[in-house]
Amino acid sequence: MTYKIFAHRAMPLEVKFLINEIKQSNCSFIRNGVPHSAKRAAEHLTLKYNNGKSYAQNGKSFIKNLATKSAWTGIAYKIKCPNKEAVNSNEWLNSKQIDFKKSTQNR
Repeated sequence: MTYKIFAHRAMPLEVKFLINEIKQSNCSFIRNGVPHSAKRAAEHLTLKYNNGKSYAQNGKSFIKNLATKSAWTGIAYKIKCPNKEAVNSNEWLNSKQIDFKKSTQNR
């Protein structure tokens, strides 16, 4: 009997950063019209990443393909931070991705 061994690709640092930014935020993650805690949002996006790694080789593709809308309903995710208007998750995450790129350029 022959077994194939597949190397598990590690989550890209940029994707880890984006998920952690959500987890550490004090924002609500609105999915299909229902608000969820930042911790629950991070868990959900980690699950989506784990199930759809091939669609998220970096932060940009993670945002575009997995972190902007429900795969089931097509409804855009929103992020609502205290004392701010809710924004589409792609806007919020793209802003965080810019922060990540700036911080890694200075190293």
